[in-house]
Parts: sequence; C-alpha cells; structure tokens
Amino acid sequence: MKSIEGRVAIVTGAARGIGLATAKKSSDAGARVVINDLDEAEAIIAGEQIKGSEVFCADLTERDSGDRLTDFAVDRLGGVDILVNNAGYIWHSAVHNMTDAQWDANVGHSRKCSI
Repeated sequence: MKSIEGRVAIVTGAARGIGLATAKKSSDAGARVVINDLDEAEAIIAGEQIKGSEVFCADLTERDSGDRLTDFAVDRLGGVDILVNNAGYIWHSAVHNMTDAQWDANVGHSRKCSI
C-alpha cells in the first residue's frame, strides 16, 4: 500500500462520524488534513482533536464552495492529493422531479478540482 505521509487530504463532513474517523486515520497515517463541515462549532472541535489540521467551514451546496475549499487547501497546505467526499444529504425526490437548484446542490459545481 502506498504511504500518504506528507499528502494533503480534504475530508468533507469531517466533524463527526465516518468523516471524523477518516480525518483522524488520515492524520495518523501522516497526511495533512483539511476538515470541512457545515457545523462550524463541531468542525472546530474536530480540528482541535487532529494535530496540524486546518478547518474550512462551508455549505458545499453553495455554487462556489468547492472552488473556495480547494483554494483554501492550496493556500494553506500547498495542494490537494486526496479528496474524501463524505459530506452528504439527500433531497427526498426522484431525479426527474428535482428543481434545477436541487440538482445543482446534489451534483456540485467545482470547476477547478479535477481529482
């Protein structure tokens, strides 16, 4: 298995649950971690638990949030090597019944991130 020592990992939905566990494991394996979550208070607590991590709070359904998250990781940690796309929610609607706004929120909008 390849080492992730020194790599930069973005983990979305990282304030609790699977995202938090993934962020911790990534850090333990030597990655520098960007913690992303919508819940700022919980994200800050997670950041305090993970040595050397950076916290970026944003609602990933907002049109430019993916770009801002990527830019943050590049500015603070020099790049992005790993993306764990753990954040999630669901509109309780069949795809053909979704509004354009619901579709955009589910699909995402980042143009820069080609991971």
